Formats: sequence, structure tokens, C-alpha cells
Amino acid sequence: MDHALDNAVAALFTIVSGQCCSAGSRLLVHEDIYEEFTDRLVDRVKALDIGPGIDDPDMGPMINESQYEKVRSYLEVGREENGEPAYGGSTLDRDGYFVGPTIFTEVENSTRLAQEEIFGPILPVIRFSSEAEAIELANDTQYGLTAGIFTSDIGRAHRFARDVQAGGIYINQWFAEGIETPFGGFKQSGIGREKSVDAVKHYTQPKNVCANITI
Repeated sequence: MDHALDNAVAALFTIVSGQCCSAGSRLLVHEDIYEEFTDRLVDRVKALDIGPGIDDPDMGPMINESQYEKVRSYLEVGREENGEPAYGGSTLDRDGYFVGPTIFTEVENSTRLAQEEIFGPILPVIRFSSEAEAIELANDTQYGLTAGIFTSDIGRAHRFARDVQAGGIYINQWFAEGIETPFGGFKQSGIGREKSVDAVKHYTQPKNVCANITI
């Protein structure tokens, strides 16, 4: 659980404050550990050092004013849909476009908080009861760039990798791809692939030659 918690924090909050295309912007947690996991997640997020990038903090500000205003509006969306967050839920009273790290619990996957791209440090935590439900929830979105699973069951990990509709699958880690592996998404998460031989193919001109050799 400690390893999964560390990665959950890194996947959203400590990587450019959630402003990353492959951020872990939805967190699905099994019902058997949901309360313990969310309590410990809140404790970890409370301990984050927040400040300007030049100070090398754990989490920095939004990139500009327009993104700050967008993310701030989602704090109200979250309250309207889910009530008060388990942690955070406000901007920070300091120079710069700082939105405090925020965790909403017991979020329904159909809500805007779970379905829209926020690109900020707001994390909806969704409860599930079975492997099949987790995969169904993971796929129940118009996006499909990256997804991850934390499990000690290698069979479950491979079933997840096979069935989840995402271009990159992380198993027991986050942000794991290298320059030699293709990067790109399914559904509304982009067209084509970056990096690897797959990316080189975009700069080639394949030619199809069909010949009738019977005459």
C-alpha cells in the first residue's frame, strides 16, 4: 500500500501540479481498503511542500492565470457534485497561481470531476468492488492515454493491461515509459504515436504496389 500511495501522490500532485497529459487524474480504490487508503493519502498530501519552482518544492503553481481560474472553477464543481473535499478545496493566499492539492472521496465516475480533463491538483477517488468493475470504470471515459494498476497478482495485472482502453499501461509504477517505447492514446486522447520506431513511421511515405502477373 505504501508503494501505491507514493505513486498516487506522484502521479498527480508532484508532477507539475497535475498539469500533465498522463497524470493520474482518477484514482480507483477497492472497497476493502478504501477508508484506510484515502486516510493515508490525505496524510501524505498534507505533508507536501508547496512553493515556486525555483525553491524545488514538492508541488508548484498553475502555469498561468487562465489555468488557475479553470482549476479553481473545478473546486466548486466538485463541491456541487460531492460536497466538501476530504482535503484541500481552496486556492492559496500567496503570490502566484497556487491551487492547493485537493482530494474528493466517494466520487461517482459519471460526474464532471471524473469525466473532464482538469489539468490541476484535484483528485477524485472512486470506490470499486471487483476487478471487472474496476476495468469497466477505467474504460468509462472518452479519454484513454495512460492507466495504471497496483497489484501483487501478475495475472490480474495482465488482464488489466489487455482490457483497459489506454495507449500506455503502467504496472506497479507511474511514468514508466522510455524513449524507445511508443507513447500515445486511445479514443479522444490524441492521434498517432510519439517516440520509438512507431513515431519514425509518421515521417515515411509507404508505397503500395499491386501487380497483375498473370498477363
